[in-house]
Amino acid sequence: MFRCLQRRITPSFLLLAVLAACPAAAAERVRLDTRPGVTVAMYVETARNAKATVVLLPGGNGRVKIDKRANIRNDRNFVVRSRGLFVAAGYNVVLPDAPSDRQADGLGGKSGSAFRLSNEHMADLAKIVAYARKRFGKPVVVVGMSRGSISLATFLKERPGSAAAAAFVSSVISGKLDGSLHRADLSAIAGPVLFVHHRNDACKVSKPKVMKKVVGKFGATNPELIWIDGNGAANGRECGPYHYHGFEGQEEEAVTAITDWIARTVR
Repeated sequence: MFRCLQRRITPSFLLLAVLAACPAAAAERVRLDTRPGVTVAMYVETARNAKATVVLLPGGNGRVKIDKRANIRNDRNFVVRSRGLFVAAGYNVVLPDAPSDRQADGLGGKSGSAFRLSNEHMADLAKIVAYARKRFGKPVVVVGMSRGSISLATFLKERPGSAAAAAFVSSVISGKLDGSLHRADLSAIAGPVLFVHHRNDACKVSKPKVMKKVVGKFGATNPELIWIDGNGAANGRECGPYHYHGFEGQEEEAVTAITDWIARTVR
């Protein structure tokens, strides 16, 4: 499949003239300047007759390893491996990699989430969401998976009004991680919010029994909560991508829950 050459986009979104005639492709790798000397590589795919654009924030260390042909070398995370389902449902996809200054450690190690709470990360996300809005001219919904929920909650608090809506998926709602939603002040977050969670999630930072408490922390909005039921599959680590936490075998059901909610919520 033909892939458009990598493009480097400045904050003003000016394109190099030589690339203006590049044929449209199913997917492309775009590099966005987000901070002085820092770029973020993004996987970008356009949906036919798109209803909105989803910005997908993976969990783990946030490294998806997008090569120059827009191939992704680390596609285990639920939102990464399910990106085609969003496109098929009629949503443009913007999927950012870890920024260039965090390629060694990603967005945080096994026990750390400090960068996901940082001003630098918020600056990156603001540029990514602005790019998505400018590029497609559609409402932007940010989807945060697992540790991506920490990034998402912080972004909604620090940059109110930046996104049309937000979806928290397999969220970090328990445990001791900095930024965990059960410890964060979520009262000022406004706008449409969705939670999607598996009833059998066995990850220690995503205990389903804590969800009611977390949803109740939202003061300015009334989040909708959708439970994914059924056994699916449970392979590998309990917090890993192929356990209930990652909706293994139930990817289509989980994506449909998100996209149907966007369709009836975002205009």
